[in-house]
Amino acid sequence: MAKRKLEDAVRDTKLPSTEPGTVDGHDPHTNLADSGEPPKASATRSVKSFRMRNDLSYRIEVLAAQERRKIYEVVEEALEQYLARREQASV
Repeated sequence: MAKRKLEDAVRDTKLPSTEPGTVDGHDPHTNLADSGEPPKASATRSVKSFRMRNDLSYRIEVLAAQERRKIYEVVEEALEQYLARREQASV
């Protein structure tokens, strides 16, 4: 059932028109997450398995589909923001 909702959300999402050769107005060969900083030392990704609440998994899948990003990119971004907030709170 969640997969059907995800498919409906993706199909019903109105995307902005783009110029030829771009994706959402951006060069498809440019990583949108690049901020000009050098890549992190642990840029390699290993396969992990986590248990997650279904509602959170669904929301992440919808967000990734709407932004045309991979699920792991959305999860990595969220974890980086969470860890940064925790680090600032402990200082």
